[in-house]
Amino acid sequence: MKIYGIALAPRGQKEKSVFDFQRAASSRDILKKGSNELYDGLLRALGDENQTAKDVWVEFELKGRRYVLSATTNAEGVTRRALKEKDCDGKTEVVAREKRVNEELYRLAGCDLRELAQNCFASADGFKEFVKTGSARSFADLDGLLRTADEGEKVFAGLKERHGQALERARRMTDADIPFSAKENIEKLFAAVKANLAEREERASELEKLKRNMFGQKAAGALAAEYASDSAKLEKLLENKDYIDLKRGQLAAYDEACELVARMRRLDAEKQVLEALKEKRQALKGEIDWQDGEFVSITEQLVSKQAQADSLIAKKSRMEIAIDEQKKAEELKRRNNELTESMGKLNVQLDRLETKKVNLKNNLADVEQSIAEIRQSMESFNIPEQSIGELMENVRAEVKITEIRAQTDRLQTEIAARESDIADKELTISGQTKQLNSLMALDSTVAPLKAKDAIVSVIDAKIDKLTLINDSLKEKLNNFRRALEDNGFQEMRLEQSSESISTVLVRKQFAKEEEFKRQVLLAGREEPDNISVMSALPAQLDDPEIERLKSDLANRTMDRQEAMRASAMLKGAMGEISRHIAVNNAEIESLRQEKSNINRKYLELVAQNQAESTQQYLKSLETNGATRYLLGIQEDVVKNETELRALKRDLEQKKGRLTELTTRLNYLSDNRRSVSDEGGLEVIMQTNEQIKHELADIGDRLSLSYKQHKTILDTIDQLDNKRLRIQELIIETLQKIRANEREIVAAGEKAEEFAGGETEERLAELEGELEEVESERNMLFDSKENLSRQVFDKRVELRCLEIDCDVKEKALEESRRSLSEMLKSSERNEEWIRAIADLSDEDIEATRRGVKNFDYLFEKLTERTDTEKRALELLPREKEIPRAAERAAHLERRLANLDAKAAELEEKLDYELNVFVNTGALKVSLAQAANEAEILGGLTEALNETKVASAIIYDKVKSVVAYADSLLKTMSEGRLGVSFENELVFSDSEQNAIELAGIENTDRLLIYLSLLLAQPAHNGERGNWLIVDERIVCNRLKLNKALSLLDVEYAAV
Repeated sequence: MKIYGIALAPRGQKEKSVFDFQRAASSRDILKKGSNELYDGLLRALGDENQTAKDVWVEFELKGRRYVLSATTNAEGVTRRALKEKDCDGKTEVVAREKRVNEELYRLAGCDLRELAQNCFASADGFKEFVKTGSARSFADLDGLLRTADEGEKVFAGLKERHGQALERARRMTDADIPFSAKENIEKLFAAVKANLAEREERASELEKLKRNMFGQKAAGALAAEYASDSAKLEKLLENKDYIDLKRGQLAAYDEACELVARMRRLDAEKQVLEALKEKRQALKGEIDWQDGEFVSITEQLVSKQAQADSLIAKKSRMEIAIDEQKKAEELKRRNNELTESMGKLNVQLDRLETKKVNLKNNLADVEQSIAEIRQSMESFNIPEQSIGELMENVRAEVKITEIRAQTDRLQTEIAARESDIADKELTISGQTKQLNSLMALDSTVAPLKAKDAIVSVIDAKIDKLTLINDSLKEKLNNFRRALEDNGFQEMRLEQSSESISTVLVRKQFAKEEEFKRQVLLAGREEPDNISVMSALPAQLDDPEIERLKSDLANRTMDRQEAMRASAMLKGAMGEISRHIAVNNAEIESLRQEKSNINRKYLELVAQNQAESTQQYLKSLETNGATRYLLGIQEDVVKNETELRALKRDLEQKKGRLTELTTRLNYLSDNRRSVSDEGGLEVIMQTNEQIKHELADIGDRLSLSYKQHKTILDTIDQLDNKRLRIQELIIETLQKIRANEREIVAAGEKAEEFAGGETEERLAELEGELEEVESERNMLFDSKENLSRQVFDKRVELRCLEIDCDVKEKALEESRRSLSEMLKSSERNEEWIRAIADLSDEDIEATRRGVKNFDYLFEKLTERTDTEKRALELLPREKEIPRAAERAAHLERRLANLDAKAAELEEKLDYELNVFVNTGALKVSLAQAANEAEILGGLTEALNETKVASAIIYDKVKSVVAYADSLLKTMSEGRLGVSFENELVFSDSEQNAIELAGIENTDRLLIYLSLLLAQPAHNGERGNWLIVDERIVCNRLKLNKALSLLDVEYAAV
């Protein structure tokens, strides 16, 4: 037997899982999952119960022919099995069904194919048992052969034991005493029993004759009384015969007109149904016309409300814009007030600074005047031609010159440092100015993107709204799809019903035609010259059942058309919904694209400006701190400019000091001279001492004045810096105030344009009106939807009613025509039929029951009286025996005595017979024991030959194991071997015995598979396939390679 493939499918589904059985070398891999389900399906197909719940189809080859075996379960849970033969063209022919499938399979294969399938399935339980025991008895066929051999040995041992027991029993019986009984005693007892029996029969015969005479007398009297009673009942029943005959005639007339009455009643019922349908149709038309008018009115109202709602929404939007503008103007006014207050404070501070500056300038003028006076006093001061200082200077000229030159060098170094600081500060101010300008340009560029988050949130809200709309549309689409599936199932049911009705109708018409043709042919034979009876056309046939089938078929067709129309409408609605969903998806995609464009532009702007200040500005922009950041940078610029001016002033002072030191150095170099005499020196020293005190006083005053002058100048510079900063702030504040005023004016104009005043109250009124309009519009929309569904349903109902009316009118005309033809053929008129039709079914049924009861009673009483009369005539008229009762009692007592005596004699006879029989039985038993001992001895000698049979069985097992050894060596490429010596022996490539427990699991599986495939054939049939249990753990790649070396097919996907 060869399997080509097995197909499995869940119950009630058409999709199959097909498993092909292929040669191992041509398949990619062994079936790893589903093998148990596949095997269960195979067993279910072969006849096993309580297997897999899936339907199964098995294609296999047996004795050179190809078959398809199936087992399926229908919706009612009934399993259907079929065996089909498949020819070379792929066509199948049913061979057997249901219970005959197993019989046919057994006849074709000559064995039970389930046992064959078990030998081709490597089960996990069987493999586990084999691994556990390592015995050949793990396989059913080998276990049966070995048990047969064991049973033969047990039978031989049992027979040998029974032979010894039989010999012992024969010895015991020969030594036992046998009792004796005389034959004459038995014959005397037999004679007495026989005489007793003859007397009892004579007395019993006499007693029976007496009883029969007594019973005959009693029976004759009772039968005569019964006959008289039944005759009286029959005469009383015959008195109502005329009335019953009248009723019988009425029933005959009713039966004659029964079909006509039924047609008449059916015709009246059809008329009533048709009238009711017409009335319903007319009422439905009126309702549809009224609802159409209502639908038009609601549509107009809905359009009006929609326009009103749109207008209110536009007004509301304008009001909201006006309110936003008003709020914006109020906020700008508040900011302007704050800016005005701050500007006032700045003006006050500026005035204070001006006052301080004026005071400082006055003080500076006083200090400069005192300095001028000191310088004037110094110019008017008389210095001697050669003062002590000059002398000292002349003496110490070199020292002074060196000191002044050191101061000059230090000042030059400080001047260079200040110039470097000034250059750095100018560079810093230039960089900050450029940074400020770039950030201002960036601020103007980023201004449109400042509202990015608000725009993105609006886009997200729109996307969420469209997504919700799409979800609602998808749910509606799913509902329509389910309705479409229901309509599809309804169409299938209607189509199947139409096919069934059409098949029955064709059969009925064919049968009617055949019957009609037969009648016409018979009539033609009787009247061969009448040609009119030779035509038998289907148009002449008329049968209520055929008409009913035609009507049902037409109804099914119309229902199917309605279902198809509903499906088409549903498909159209589904297409429209799909289009809306696609439009919404496109809008969602465009919104997402716009959102991504905004984010992309923002990211590109960020990527194009990688400077630290720009990144810091963008971060401040995200936290709404960009303006503060710009003001901070501007403040740093002003601060650096102030520091730059201070550095420049310090540089000028140091340069002035350097000039003075240079002049002093030149002076000292030009006026060096030596001292000439000591007298002039003393005068000069005295004069110089006086001059020294005067000059010290002048120097102190001049130093103090210069310090005051420098302090006042520094204070004035600081005041100028503060004035400059305050003036800049005032200018910036004025610019903001003017910009805010322009925005306030624009917002006021916009609010005036959109609202015209009283925006809050007007907005509240608009919201209230809009809510009322929306509520009314929703109510109208719901009413429109409900009315649309009602109109559609009623139009469908009207269409169905019109079709029903047309069908009913045609059926009514046909019924009238048929009834007219029947009335003409029966020579009856409609009044006669209606008179009979007036009788109720209850009256007819009661009359029919009365006539039937009369006939039944009349028949039974007539038969009973005839029987009783014949019995009275046949009953023997015996003479009455006098004192029969006393005689019968005497005979009964005598019979009782005879019975007691007979029991006593029979007891004695039984004892004598038992003794006599036991004596013979003992003799026979002795003979039987001797014979049994002789027979068992012969059997024991004969069963010695069973050792030959056991040897043959063991040789068969060895041949099976030898075949398994060849398969195993092929699969393992000579690595493993197996043999049988009362038990299985496993060996390696060098023929060394090895334990099964020490072999790797995949190799143990190969040993198990080789023994499984080598099992004996069942009546010449062997399965040429293999299914491996999915629960067995092994190296599948190694197993696949081993099986590819065998000529065995296994299941593959």
